[in-house]
Amino acid sequence: MLVTLAGCGREVDVRSYREVTIAPTPVGALFDSTGADAGAGAGTEGNWRWDTPSEWSELPGDRLRLARFGLPGGGESTVVALAGDAGGVEANVRRWLTQLGLSLPPDRVRTFLSSASSVRGGLDFTVFDFIPLVAGRDDTAFLTGIASVGGQTLFVKAEAPARVLAEQRAAFADLLISLRRRSAGDGNEAYGNRG
Repeated sequence: MLVTLAGCGREVDVRSYREVTIAPTPVGALFDSTGADAGAGAGTEGNWRWDTPSEWSELPGDRLRLARFGLPGGGESTVVALAGDAGGVEANVRRWLTQLGLSLPPDRVRTFLSSASSVRGGLDFTVFDFIPLVAGRDDTAFLTGIASVGGQTLFVKAEAPARVLAEQRAAFADLLISLRRRSAGDGNEAYGNRG
């Protein structure tokens, strides 16, 4: 065939292209307790401020988590900021149900989604309390808060035995209320607990 084309006076134009693949954000790896590295995070920790609840201990963040806290009685809370809607509220709630080993019928999922509460402070958080869904006081449960701000979604999640989270609900709400973007007046102070 090439001989025929060459004989007709046509030039063969060879083009090459480089394929660019953009991997989706590994949202499924967020907030899991396996410690799996989910890749680079938003890197915006310097843009956020919060007040650490008095009984909680600050733990080092990592490339994904802006902040980590140890809860009294065991468990951990994390703060993560992702670009966009990070899959949306319902998809994240369904993922968290799966992480807890809970399989709810669609009508119960809708009821759970509609039972969300709000916490307003520097941001408006939608809060989901998974404690009533787990079987026992020593079973792992979640408290989660989701807020949209400036093209990002902020996720705050506490994971601990249900009895611990029940005692830490008010402290969790205090953390949500305190979360805010750093203002110009904050200067070069370190982010985190204003102590």
